[in-house]
Amino acid sequence: MLQKCFDFIKTWMPDNFLQLNENKTEVLICAPASLIPKVVENLRSLSSFIKSTIRYLAVTFDQGLTFDSHVTGLVCSCLY
Repeated sequence: MLQKCFDFIKTWMPDNFLQLNENKTEVLICAPASLIPKVVENLRSLSSFIKSTIRYLAVTFDQGLTFDSHVTGLVCSCLY
């Protein structure tokens, strides 16, 4: 199912004058720990893009959406 969504996005983007840069693609799975293996299994070709944290618009997101990585990085940058 997830692969079908990704394939749809890849075909939709050129039709709307957009381009998907697969070299910069990152996947963040926000799910309970018990469901993550199932999600990874369904990602197939996208599983190599899975990250534990991603940075978007200067905010660091983690899998649990706790923002621990973001806060830690922010505190460190404020101290220096």
